[in-house]
Amino acid sequence: MDEQQPLKPPRSSTRDRIMEAATAVAHAVGPAHLSLDAVAEKAGVSKGGLLYHFPTKASLIKAIIERHLETVERSAGLAGDAAPSDGSSVALALMRSFCATPAAKPGGAQGFLAAMAETPELLEPIRDHNQRIVECLRKAREPEIALMTFLVVEGLRCLQIFDANPITEAETDRIFATLSAILAVAPAGDSPAVPESSSP
Repeated sequence: MDEQQPLKPPRSSTRDRIMEAATAVAHAVGPAHLSLDAVAEKAGVSKGGLLYHFPTKASLIKAIIERHLETVERSAGLAGDAAPSDGSSVALALMRSFCATPAAKPGGAQGFLAAMAETPELLEPIRDHNQRIVECLRKAREPEIALMTFLVVEGLRCLQIFDANPITEAETDRIFATLSAILAVAPAGDSPAVPESSSP
């Protein structure tokens, strides 16, 4: 009997490689200075191959943002057709997702958000994403607190994007713990985990 060959890990799709390359290039030069030629070289594809998947720079940036938003929605339990009926659990998931995500860097997916501000049509996926989140939060037992959580998380995220966040990790920990206690839906000891900080 022939020995079964071990399965090789699937190769990432060309589309995914291009998006990863674009993120890496943007990290080096900033999203505003991203060029398709540099992305194609980084991804190891021809310029024509890149344009087959992403005809314009705007379509590439939009795809990166949409993938990032899909990740956020999955972490909040919003993936698929059935949205959670408990907005409080979504609010808690938003805090956990924020804590689990490394601080935004200029070239990361979140860093593209600032670059998109000058292209209003590319902001549509973000508007739709925020609307879905808010609709779920309004179903919380304490909707005002759930919505406040959304504002806190998004405010901190924006401060990170512009490298202007004066709030320490310890302070973020205490803020999230307070919001979790008010929402009062998480089991004991299940408040969002925040990386340990040496800050007072």
